[in-house]
Amino acid sequence: MKKCMRAALCLLTAVWMLAGGQAMAQELTVRRVDGIGEAVGIWEKSDGQLYLFLPAYMEGQMLEVRYEGTGSVCMGEMDIPSGSQTDAIQGGAELTLEDGETIIVMQSRNLPAVHLTTASGSLDYIHEKKGNKESGSMTIVTAEGVVNYCQEIDTIKGHGNATFVYEKKSYQVKLEKKAPLLGMDEGKTYVLLANQHENSLLRNRLTFELAAAIGLRYTPECRSVDLYVNGEYRGNYLLCDKVKISSGCVDITDSEELIEAANAEFIEEGGEPELYGSSKYAAGTYKGAAWPVEPEDITGGYLFELEYTQRYPDETSGVVTERGQAVVVKYPEEMSAAQGEYVNELLNRFERAIFAGDGVDAQSGMHYTEIADFDSLVRKYMIEEISKNYDANKSSQYFYKDSDSVDTRIYAGPVWDYDSAWGNYAQEGKLETAAPTGLNVAQKGFKYSWWPALYKQSDFAAQVRSVFDEELKPLLYGVIGEYALPAGSGLKSLDAYAQELSASAEMNFVRWRVLNHSSRAVKTGATYAENIEYLRDWIENRLEYLDKTW
Repeated sequence: MKKCMRAALCLLTAVWMLAGGQAMAQELTVRRVDGIGEAVGIWEKSDGQLYLFLPAYMEGQMLEVRYEGTGSVCMGEMDIPSGSQTDAIQGGAELTLEDGETIIVMQSRNLPAVHLTTASGSLDYIHEKKGNKESGSMTIVTAEGVVNYCQEIDTIKGHGNATFVYEKKSYQVKLEKKAPLLGMDEGKTYVLLANQHENSLLRNRLTFELAAAIGLRYTPECRSVDLYVNGEYRGNYLLCDKVKISSGCVDITDSEELIEAANAEFIEEGGEPELYGSSKYAAGTYKGAAWPVEPEDITGGYLFELEYTQRYPDETSGVVTERGQAVVVKYPEEMSAAQGEYVNELLNRFERAIFAGDGVDAQSGMHYTEIADFDSLVRKYMIEEISKNYDANKSSQYFYKDSDSVDTRIYAGPVWDYDSAWGNYAQEGKLETAAPTGLNVAQKGFKYSWWPALYKQSDFAAQVRSVFDEELKPLLYGVIGEYALPAGSGLKSLDAYAQELSASAEMNFVRWRVLNHSSRAVKTGATYAENIEYLRDWIENRLEYLDKTW
């Protein structure tokens, strides 16, 4: 029987009207009798219907039921006193309260469950403002009932820019020390992506796994999971690495460590560097932090993100190129003056080269393929264009560069943020954004956008066609079920993905009323099955279009 009680966890409390008309607060929870995992509580829908969402690892298990109050709970003719143990509470069951109200039981399958507990027992503070954080604990249990992680964690906080305003929020979890969650490479900071308006629950995962399959380095590893916070089911999420410089993530020279080593005494004495440069968006400027001692090596590593111009002022370090491309320096977060000068020249050299007809920067005499890695540029562009990523010329576009002692070139990647891709975003009157036709990334940028400039280079366009024919086209036809996927690709067919996620998706769309209720003009389906078919059809039509165009 499934017991939704979680010791030391704050549970969702539902107020039920029991016999006699007296309102009583009653907590009903279930938990595995053998102690594996955590307790899970009920959730009340806006229409008053009560639900109990069970993780996969509780399927077929003996569960203990706990609740408070004088009312009774039964299932059919079977009375279930508080503290009793039963294996009868499974997906599809219905519990009845003394006053006739019912609790519908739903059951996930195949997926691990992530249980987060905040120190306050609530998400109110975290949801109040982006950046608010709390300590807590995390337990992860596989679908087979194996405890993968069970530790105190450093912080839990909200994640995302535009998505932070959504009701179903994404979260960032920082562990106290590195750990390899669910078989992923060892990491310390992980992100739980909510995918609120992405109703296949697959677009980010598919893109990450496709990027890894074609060899884009440092692609975030990810796992689909069911998330519970303080005993309450929060929905289907994607657990993945955070994009950052770290072993197991973007594994290059840590320039922040170099800064800290050079300024150890200053930091120990509580010193904080003054900021330099203008915080405003203005072409031909750069900004950062004026550390008293420059690091010994200023050539790397760096993690860059192309960003919306309106978000640039909120960042500590960055460059606005001569043409006006806003580039946030994510690592080091506080870029020194010498580093700023170096990065400013590097990025403008690259920009001058890709905008030149022959691909050569007139000032340095360097071809763009000498400044940046040609193969990663081609493959990263293709991920953006094939998926028709709405953000491709706007935001969440990462590039990195190691120290010159390792490599002198800029690399494109890692991939990130594809919930608006694969035909999933359009505004009223602009439905062509979601259509499977058009080269939006190559042809609909700004005057400073890098991808359109690269696509105009003849060697770049030729290599795009080659990689499409030899690698991406066969993989994606395999995803939609036309071909068998090659062994070891790390990809699945859409049918296999859907089978893995369907039970979790069913719970998710009860918990969140988002199927065809997006604020976006595009409608991808009123059921999970329709969303899978929409994605399949879109990919097939996209491949046909690109096969004719490239």
